[in-house]
Amino acid sequence: MTEDSRPNTRYIPITKWPEYHPYPTVSGLRYLRFHQKELGYSTAFVRLNKRILVDEAEFFRILRSQQIDTNKKPS
Repeated sequence: MTEDSRPNTRYIPITKWPEYHPYPTVSGLRYLRFHQKELGYSTAFVRLNKRILVDEAEFFRILRSQQIDTNKKPS
């Protein structure tokens, strides 16, 4: 997906995230940012100078794609 074809999204500074969403916490976002490559969140964080911004639409797209069915019995 190119920048031009992305849906409208907000870029929220990590420290301002709780003003928009109760989950995850700021410390949880920092953990995801630090481990972004291993956890698959690389495209959800954008660096603008010294600030780290969260691409809101991309973050929730990744979150939805990583959900698992908790009612499923382990095989």
